[in-house]
Amino acid sequence: MIRHVLYVLMVIFMVPLTGCATIVHGNDQKITVTSTPPGAQVLHNGAVKGVTPCDVELSRRPFKSVLTVRKDGCSDKEIVVKNGVSMWALLGNFIFGGIPGWIIDAATGSFGAYYQDHYDVQLEARAAG
Repeated sequence: MIRHVLYVLMVIFMVPLTGCATIVHGNDQKITVTSTPPGAQVLHNGAVKGVTPCDVELSRRPFKSVLTVRKDGCSDKEIVVKNGVSMWALLGNFIFGGIPGWIIDAATGSFGAYYQDHYDVQLEARAAG
C-alpha cells in the first residue's frame, strides 16, 4: 500500500517537471535591438522597454510581436518579431517529456522561440515641413 502511495506521489510531483522548453529556456526570450542613430526608444504595446542599444524581454507566447523604434526627428520603424516552435519543446518533449511536457510548454508559452534575436534598425530622418 505504501509503495502505491509513493508511486502516485512521485508521478504527481514529476509531471510539472516534464515541460522541457519551460525548464531549459523559460517563458521569455531576450531580443537585442540596436539602431542608427542610437538612443531611440523601443516600445512594445505602447510601453517603453528600453533605449537603443538595449535588450528587450518578450514573452514566447504570442507567435508575433511588434516593436516600435522611435526617435525624435526620425520616422518610426516597426519590427515584426515572429516566432515558431522551439526545438527544445519539440525534440526534448519527444524524448523526455511526452504529451504532458508538450501541454505544459504550450500552457506556459515556452513552446515558442523567436527566429531572430537581434535587430539593427536604420532610422530615416523625417522630412522638414
